Amino acid sequence: MKNPLRNIRKNPCIQVWGPGPAGTKCGSCVFHRFVGGGTKNYPKCEKRYFTHTAKSDHSSRFPTCGRYEPKPASAESKTAKNVSNKAKNVS
Repeated sequence: MKNPLRNIRKNPCIQVWGPGPAGTKCGSCVFHRFVGGGTKNYPKCEKRYFTHTAKSDHSSRFPTCGRYEPKPASAESKTAKNVSNKAKNVS
């Protein structure tokens, strides 16, 4: 039986654009997103050709490539906003 994590460090984008900043992972990149495929969501990279199947999945744990751009930091998460709004309504 093959180990599913065996190829986790092989980001195919690194062969094309070179390595990204040290210590960064694809999950923190603006180009990493999830594409709906019926009942399952597939992780994909917008800079790479992809299909709507698991064959072209792009792990968020891959080391980043040279096209890496960090996701913008949000000031407040939606959950935190909802909690603070509920607290205001209670008063």
